[in-house]
Amino acid sequence: MERILCYDNDLTTAEAIQALLKGAGFEVELLDEAANLTSTVENGGFDIVFLDAAIPGVSIPDIVKDHIQWDGISLVLMSHRPIPRDKIAELKNAGISDILMKPFTKEEIIRTVQRIVEQRGLAADVNKNIEAQNEKR
Repeated sequence: MERILCYDNDLTTAEAIQALLKGAGFEVELLDEAANLTSTVENGGFDIVFLDAAIPGVSIPDIVKDHIQWDGISLVLMSHRPIPRDKIAELKNAGISDILMKPFTKEEIIRTVQRIVEQRGLAADVNKNIEAQNEKR
């Protein structure tokens, strides 16, 4: 099962993502301070990190540099500001798994995780989790 870390400057958004993904059967932790990001990611055994692109004092290029060192971790940036297409292409070429523009839907979050897990070769687990979530509805 994928372990997911989520950080958003808006705690309500982070908690909503956590509840949604926990409901789908994933293990999700919230990061309460951006200052602890690198050490938490490097020592936490996470597979996927959802990260607000507007971290105070941290630039997107800094995030990309850190991500390059996070071997095997899929990074999803969340942004409330438009990102130019050429910048999106640059970020994806640098290894960012996906970029979600706020406001995003629950379905977009689930689809993003599903795609990442499928890419990681764990499609069966994702389908099982999504079916379980759909049965709860």
